[in-house]
Amino acid sequence: MRLLTTIGFINVVQKPGDAELTVRARVAAYLERLRERHLPTLSATAANAGTDYPFQARVTRRAFRGALATPAGDINYANFKHEVTKVSGM
Repeated sequence: MRLLTTIGFINVVQKPGDAELTVRARVAAYLERLRERHLPTLSATAANAGTDYPFQARVTRRAFRGALATPAGDINYANFKHEVTKVSGM
């Protein structure tokens, strides 16, 4: 699953044999923001953990499912690109 949110682009998969989900990003700050704002049970970020997505963390399916509703409730902007700029400070 790919999530494009104002806090960053995040990719979520379940690797074969794993009970938990792997949450991946190309920028470590995206996982940090996700953990701070929506998913406090997200594990610590592992750096250089993959090729396409060098930053990875893990979470239970149940916790991730519950966290999906939070970003949807945060939608309060008229222009997504402008909000990304505002949130990221760029």
